[in-house]
Amino acid sequence: MSNNDLIIIIIAFLLVILFATYFGKNLSKKEGFTSSSSSASSVGEAGLAAKYADEIKAKSVEIQDALLVQKYRKEYEICLINLDDYVGMLMIQQSLNLKLDGGKEMLIGLDALNILKSAKDNLNVAMEYLDKQQ
Repeated sequence: MSNNDLIIIIIAFLLVILFATYFGKNLSKKEGFTSSSSSASSVGEAGLAAKYADEIKAKSVEIQDALLVQKYRKEYEICLINLDDYVGMLMIQQSLNLKLDGGKEMLIGLDALNILKSAKDNLNVAMEYLDKQQ
């Protein structure tokens, strides 16, 4: 056996390994086929929507059971009203402490004021929701 024959055998052997590796990986993949695993990436959001909705409902019921809104509605209303008053006072305080230089500090203060306003809006939504509970 000559050196040329040995080189040809080695190259042929390497080609067989490359083809086997390439086709072996691709044989396990089928066009348009998805596996039956339950991960979101393989099933997709739509396939898990019903399960997700059930989980949300279960969490909602869990919170409902813990809060006992029927029993403690008045206390929750008082808490929301007091929080609304507190945030209102914080808004007044923030307004009086604004830096009037027109620079970065003023923008940070105005941003804090906007966050407080958003908190008041959220408290109003929470009160409306509490009022709808039976």
